[in-house]
Amino acid sequence: MRPVTITLSTLLVFVLGTAGVVGWLTFLRAPDNAPSAACGAEPTRPRLVAAGASMTQGSLGADWVGAVRARHPAYEVVNAGVNGNKVADLLARVETDVVACRPAAVTLLIGTNDVRDDVPPDRYRADLRTVVERVKTTGARVALMSLPPLGEDLDAGPNLRLPAYNAAVKEVAAVTGAAYLPLYERMAGTLRQAGPPHALRLQLPPRTHGRGPAPPATPHLGRDRGVRRPHAAGGPHPPDRPRRIDGHRPHLSLAHGQALTAACPPSAERALCRCRRRVGRVTLPP
Repeated sequence: MRPVTITLSTLLVFVLGTAGVVGWLTFLRAPDNAPSAACGAEPTRPRLVAAGASMTQGSLGADWVGAVRARHPAYEVVNAGVNGNKVADLLARVETDVVACRPAAVTLLIGTNDVRDDVPPDRYRADLRTVVERVKTTGARVALMSLPPLGEDLDAGPNLRLPAYNAAVKEVAAVTGAAYLPLYERMAGTLRQAGPPHALRLQLPPRTHGRGPAPPATPHLGRDRGVRRPHAAGGPHPPDRPRRIDGHRPHLSLAHGQALTAACPPSAERALCRCRRRVGRVTLPP
């Protein structure tokens, strides 16, 4: 037993260590067409510099800067995002990473790390204004993006502190004459339209017996918060036993009818479809 434990422990350490190294290398990876590679020569096309932190760099998530590059080939798009940066960090590198690129236009999406680290909003506002004023001396057009929601729950966590920072973004844009892009407003509107997080409803697909429809079914909620098998109206409640899953697709839908489908492969004969986001156990009828 002891050799097995040692082997499993060694394997676990190896896997975790490998995952940590890969994650760290991903964090450090430079974005495509970074300032160090792009801004040493004279521009042959108008340059758009996207400056910010990890949301701009795109190595830890969606690369929206790359999407802009693909959509607007007439521009040379420079990715000046650096993972983990706060606005003070951007201010320290604005000369080398933005001004030196001789940009025609600049987008600024910076501040989510300031929110997480509780940087005072007044300091954030002052540093952001200094960055914008320095960039505008190049003659470039500047657009400031409001900071997006930090998680789906708009009424909890860092999202409760976010309005003060977005008010600073909007104020700096007005004072400096920069454009204001309402990123937060668009994303928050989408989240509110979708309804509260984890607001799921169970919708079982209709089934038939022979040539006719099934008897009317009434779903029952169990004490364990799981969804028990429907049974015919007025009849006795059948025993709680899971059935084999042979290609059925129970549907869990968000509020306002947005469907989220949990597909059950036919090969999972003894598996149960589980939804642990406040729904519990889903058991199909026989």
